[in-house]
Amino acid sequence: MRNAIILLLIAFIVSCQPSVSSTSQKNELTTPSPQPTEIQQTSKIFSLPEVQSFTQVDVWRESGVKDKHGFDLPPYNKVNLNIFDFDNKPTVGEKVTVVPLEVNVAPIELKITKATESEGCDKNSPHYWEIELEPITRREFFEVSAIPNRREDAPFDVCIIYPAVEFARQIKKEELTKEVIPDGITIRTVTAAIDLTNDLKPDILIAQYCCQDSTKPREECDLTCGKSFKKVNDKWRLVEESRPC
Repeated sequence: MRNAIILLLIAFIVSCQPSVSSTSQKNELTTPSPQPTEIQQTSKIFSLPEVQSFTQVDVWRESGVKDKHGFDLPPYNKVNLNIFDFDNKPTVGEKVTVVPLEVNVAPIELKITKATESEGCDKNSPHYWEIELEPITRREFFEVSAIPNRREDAPFDVCIIYPAVEFARQIKKEELTKEVIPDGITIRTVTAAIDLTNDLKPDILIAQYCCQDSTKPREECDLTCGKSFKKVNDKWRLVEESRPC
């Protein structure tokens, strides 16, 4: 009799557990394109990875519904990154890390889908590689509000790093000090500062400034120049200097 009561109780408890339908399991297994991987935050200190290329580009959002000025209105159904370039030829199918700048959105990893060799400003300029990535599907990229002085359809920039790194986080401008940035660069002109080792110091840095005055940020002029740096043996190395063509 006691055993019968125990069996009845077990059957009752099992019947009260939430079930997972076979349909939902099938949908999860047959998703045609998995979500881009979110970089996991951790307290571990990493070794400095070898970064081949990095750049900063705009995020563009589309809805198909325009305002009177021709700009897309929310809600958005597509997120694009400007076609951008690398100095070194990447491998199609490998991943990059995409770090949103000045917004609280986690980094993601995306696959390279296309790499096309192109000329620079003139025939004497070095060739570079125009890169395209797989579509962005993370909800935050569609919904986060634009940073100050930006339109909602062009809400913020991202820093793209190749190859993808195990850890990457932005260091916001207000967290920077003169001691952790390259000599000759002012904090006002820093547009991307990325920590790749979790030591709370930048290992990649991009500055964009007025060509006529390198102490003024890009917002204060028409012609913008720039410099990109990365850490090598714990010292800053200038890897690229840009000027208008």
